[in-house]
Amino acid sequence: MAYVIDGSMFDRYSPVMPMTLSLLMVNDGAHHVEYEKSTHRLLGVTLGKSLPIILVGCIDYFPCISTTRLVLQFTMVLTFVTIFTFVYFNSDMWSYVGCLIAGFGVYQLMVPCSSQEPDKLFASKYKELGCVIVAIFVQAIVQALFSCKTPRFYIEESTRKTMEGVEGFFEGFFEADVNKMQSALQKAGEQLFIANKVAPECHPRLQVVRGRSAPFKVQFCESTLRYLQTAMAEAAMILAATKDWVANRPIVNETDDKEPEQETSDGILEILGNCVTMGQVKAELTATVSLISQVLPDMLADTSDNVQHSALHKPEEVRAAERLESAELLYKELAVQARSYVQSGEDLTGDLRVRLTIVVRSLQNLAYHLSKIEELCIKEANAEPGS
Repeated sequence: MAYVIDGSMFDRYSPVMPMTLSLLMVNDGAHHVEYEKSTHRLLGVTLGKSLPIILVGCIDYFPCISTTRLVLQFTMVLTFVTIFTFVYFNSDMWSYVGCLIAGFGVYQLMVPCSSQEPDKLFASKYKELGCVIVAIFVQAIVQALFSCKTPRFYIEESTRKTMEGVEGFFEGFFEADVNKMQSALQKAGEQLFIANKVAPECHPRLQVVRGRSAPFKVQFCESTLRYLQTAMAEAAMILAATKDWVANRPIVNETDDKEPEQETSDGILEILGNCVTMGQVKAELTATVSLISQVLPDMLADTSDNVQHSALHKPEEVRAAERLESAELLYKELAVQARSYVQSGEDLTGDLRVRLTIVVRSLQNLAYHLSKIEELCIKEANAEPGS
């Protein structure tokens, strides 16, 4: 545009628009859909360009060669940068706006005193401001045109992959495969991180036009993600209790190595696998996980006012799954077997009874959090439209 258009507020070969966009086209990796950031970008750059015009206009009453003007301009620059840099570091909502205002405004405050007539100076600034706004609008339009996936698609995709990771974790658990448990838990954690980042972009307040789609279920999404996060913590506890203990090694591999270190079981999974009651535990947990994997992503992606899903259980079945009734039988069976266990080592990390207790308790907690997600799905399905 800067190369072709000439006339009105556009000056041919002007670097204003391309320079502005080159500074804004930096992906911080935090957003998959940039609706909110586009609004903040427009606000931040506009204020960063316009506020210095007002501030410099206030000191234009003083001569260029003046001690008073020097002190005022120094104080003005220091205060301006301090305030908006503080906003950048201290505000969760307006951090990006404060960064843009400080970055685009500070260099204009330090422009040398000009002998140009005020009318021509302000006219040139007005043209520059108009070009910047046009450039940001063009960027937002191009981005919207090439963004084929909506925020709901991202939240549905990441949630589905999270549940696939949870399913893989339980498959590894019942197959006594520690490495499969670890890789599945790592995958689920990565996808849950993405879901938590994308969720704010789905908020109805960011919609310019609602259209025929129902508003995104913000509270339902936040609650389910919170329970999923807690369930992941319980799964990590199970993983820590079942694999060989190595000091100062993270529970889940946090590196991007193509060949992560192979973990070995400490015998906990094998002991549990030989228990008769584990068949009941497996049936209860697998049914709940499979149901949530099917229902939750579909409900988050649903755009209708009245959400229904044929796979949802009855409330009384959810309450039964919440208690993990077979866990008490598992405790009794392990208590009988534990009489023959010998503690290896001097600390509790080598006590099989402690580890087995942690695993069973974490399974109970995990079943509780998963049942809460199922309960939320039932409530959402039975809620009145628009509530």
